[in-house]
Order: sequence, then C-alpha cells, then structure tokens
Amino acid sequence: LSIMLLHNIEHFDLYYFPENLPGWIKAIDGVIWKTLFFLFGGKAYAIFALLFGLTFFIQFSNRQKKGFDFSGRFLWRLSLLFLFGIFNSIFYQGDILAMYAVIGVVLIPVRKLPDRTVLVIAIFLMLQPLEWGKVVYSLLNPGFEPKNPLSWAYFERAGQYLGEGS
Repeated sequence: LSIMLLHNIEHFDLYYFPENLPGWIKAIDGVIWKTLFFLFGGKAYAIFALLFGLTFFIQFSNRQKKGFDFSGRFLWRLSLLFLFGIFNSIFYQGDILAMYAVIGVVLIPVRKLPDRTVLVIAIFLMLQPLEWGKVVYSLLNPGFEPKNPLSWAYFERAGQYLGEGS
C-alpha cells in the first residue's frame, strides 16, 4: 500500500503539474510529497523485499514439511511475476517486479544453505563490493568518468513519450 501511495503522488512517472494551480495547493502538494517520501520512501521498498523473501521461506518450508520440492512451482511463479512485471512496465517505467523475478531465481540454489552461510552472503552483498571496486578504481584513475546506466536512455525516452505522447 505504501508503495502504491508513493506511485500515486508521483503520478506513475507522469510528472505533470498543471500550471494554473493556486500557490497554496502547490504548497500542500509539496508537503504531502515530502511527508510521504519521508515516511515511506526507503522503508516501503525494504519491507517489500523482506516480504518477498519471507513468503518464499514460508512456501518453501510448508512444501518441505509435506515432502515436496518447491523449486519448480517457485520458478513458475517467478515466470508469472516476470510477465506481470513486463506488462506493468508498459504503464510504469520504474517497475521492480520483473527485477524481483530475475533475482528471485538466486533463492533456489541458496534455499538449502545453512543460515550462517546465508547471513555471510547477505552481509557481503549489502557491503556492495562492486560499487566499492568502482570507488577504488576511480581513486586510482582520476580521469575516470563512470558511464550512465543503460536504463537511463530508456527512462529518458519513456519520459519524453509520457510528456509529449498521446
């Protein structure tokens, strides 16, 4: 719900604000924008990710108790999530569902590892070694300028279409 609230005030990436609005409405819009992002911004996405992992654990655990392997069904669900995410990206360019579907495949080989091993992997990934590598590389090579992510070109094109399209 909180993610939906954030997308609503973002107008689902259609950043159109009528010019003839009174100043007091623009001020209220700004307060609402800042308040909702303060309250829900990073937290909503973290909770969404946590719930994604938690539901995987619950489903995997329940199927394991019944003597079944959950891998095939989970892959099927990830496939459906991926298709839904692709469809959703037609309307909202910041879709995360397709990314969850792709990254979710990693849960299958990790599902039977000991808790301590999963914790070590999680801590390692949260330290973002690739980004630290980029920082070290840029410090050693002062002329280095990182490239913009490839997705930015698509976001720019989508933004132009949403702002000028029919």
